[in-house]
Amino acid sequence: MRPGIPGARIDVRSDVKNKGLLPRHVQVQTVSWCNRGCAFCPSRKFPREAKFMEMAAYERILGELASEGFAGRFSPYLQGEPMLDPRMAERVARARARLPEAKILIQSNGDLMTVEKGEELFRMGLHKLILNCYDDEGGRLEGLRNLAKELARRVPGLEVLTRGEFGRMALG
Repeated sequence: MRPGIPGARIDVRSDVKNKGLLPRHVQVQTVSWCNRGCAFCPSRKFPREAKFMEMAAYERILGELASEGFAGRFSPYLQGEPMLDPRMAERVARARARLPEAKILIQSNGDLMTVEKGEELFRMGLHKLILNCYDDEGGRLEGLRNLAKELARRVPGLEVLTRGEFGRMALG
């Protein structure tokens, strides 16, 4: 008999809620640009016109997902910085209304995040917010940590998870 392999695991996943027909994760790019130029991201490497997705197109996507009973993870961002979109809280609210079983997640570089914006996103139905910090210029990391702590103080049941010295903070 062979000894076990340290760290080996089996993941058994179910896609019952999505009837096995839909993707588990859907990301919708509502903003076409980012305010940063991270080395690993193609966002600034390919010039694009700064645009926001029209709400009618966003609603059409939500409607199609809702008609199929989508219950996976829905993220109203892709390569752009979601907090550049002045209607992000409204988009989260519309997604929550149309996709009541979905987990709504946003990842942000945190540059434009405030406690008030974070509170509003969670009030509108956000499930999880990930703040990515790839540098500590001007005490940025400490600022994001303080923002996360204050959000956790103001939003009932909010948990803060911090990974690494730089990297991500998850709130949800």
